[in-house]
Amino acid sequence: DIFVHFNYLILREIHNHLLDKRYSSSFFSYTMIRTVYGEIREGLIKTILDQMTETGTVWESYHGETGIGRGKRDTFWSASLILLIMK
Repeated sequence: DIFVHFNYLILREIHNHLLDKRYSSSFFSYTMIRTVYGEIREGLIKTILDQMTETGTVWESYHGETGIGRGKRDTFWSASLILLIMK
């Protein structure tokens, strides 16, 4: 399952890594890290918005392959985190 809160933490740390100039010449190139960050971010946003449009709610988690919402419905902490991710 894809949990919004785990993805938020991952994205936050990748973002912090991108902003930290000490890592600009590290093993992982800035471009590669930025690409991974964008893919995770855009995929998560698309999955959540697609399911919200289809079901009218934000879910606790999402199926890793199909993106179908799972777990509890109307989890507003997930909605709050996705707003932070989108900003």
